Amino acid sequence: MKLKFNKYSWFCLAAFLASSLLAAGASPREDVLAAAAALGSQTNYSWKTTVEFGLLHSSTTRHGSTVKDGYTLLATNLINDQVASNSPVTLIRGTNAAVKTQTFGWRSATEILSDQGNRGTPAWALARTAQNFQTPAVLAASFAAHAVDLQAGPNGITGTLNEESVTALLGASLPPSTNRQLTVSFWITDGRLAKYQWRATGTVTFNGSSRVMDRTFTTEISDVNTTKFEVPEEVRKMLE
Repeated sequence: MKLKFNKYSWFCLAAFLASSLLAAGASPREDVLAAAAALGSQTNYSWKTTVEFGLLHSSTTRHGSTVKDGYTLLATNLINDQVASNSPVTLIRGTNAAVKTQTFGWRSATEILSDQGNRGTPAWALARTAQNFQTPAVLAASFAAHAVDLQAGPNGITGTLNEESVTALLGASLPPSTNRQLTVSFWITDGRLAKYQWRATGTVTFNGSSRVMDRTFTTEISDVNTTKFEVPEEVRKMLE
């Protein structure tokens, strides 16, 4: 059976489950669903995602901001909480997205992906990411809905995902691998999702040789209801 997920339907499901089940006594899953729904109901918020590559002992940081029923901004480099002038930027509204790089300037994701000559470029990678993007509130709710053995402990609420769920939720975000495992953890502050983390491990085969994959994504929420960013007029027209 092939699972199909829609980020908006999963968020609505999470909100419904959270509100309807809390009266019966919250479980760790219900706590996370309620916390994710609470975050998603806010007017706006920002986040920082740190990606750690375990075997390489390296990491990278990504930043995002979103406005409810409005625009979402994704960037790599910030200086004093402002997007650096040389940073690749993605702006998303609904199912439309625009990407800015030093090479191309602002272009719609659809235009970038329709030209096969762009394959392998940073703009292509950003446009593909925009196609599959889910806000932290939505992605965390999807993780919680499919995680098994969720348990509350001193290090947040933690559980695991089975292979079918990992493939359905993150198949496009992870390289093909065997023995793949994914663990998820959630932290809640004042009834709202404050942080979540997922770690993927497995064995990747490339050019006949095998190596271990170990990636950890940690997302921390900030600036709830105080997030602000500007959308250039030319981008507004692209995303109408």
